[in-house]
Amino acid sequence: MYPRRPGAVLAGLLLAVALLAGCEGGEVLSGWNASGGGRDWQARFGAFEGSESRELSVGGARELRLDYRVEVREGSMTVAVLGADGRQVWSTTVTGSEEDRIGIPLPDSGPYRLTALGAGATGRFDLSWKTR
Repeated sequence: MYPRRPGAVLAGLLLAVALLAGCEGGEVLSGWNASGGGRDWQARFGAFEGSESRELSVGGARELRLDYRVEVREGSMTVAVLGADGRQVWSTTVTGSEEDRIGIPLPDSGPYRLTALGAGATGRFDLSWKTR
């Protein structure tokens, strides 16, 4: 029989509670490797559950030109453009591979957010944009 160590059991329980508290909202990023500058964003991820976003500076532009390439091996990933009020201006949900160059009308001067939402996703994306 193993001797009981109440201190070790209590420490283990406290560690478990702290780890669960750190996962508030159910967000998971595993193997996340992102890069990019002012007008591009690339990422690879082993497990992506939740959302990441970048602010888009659009000034007085009337259109956002978005080039995107998304490859998802498991789960799904949504790429979305959100307006200042949080409403979705545009989105696409990918469960395999998708690549496109699109023009998204901008109804007001912003600010806007480019958001990646993972749902059990494993894969990568490459996004770049400019305004007109």
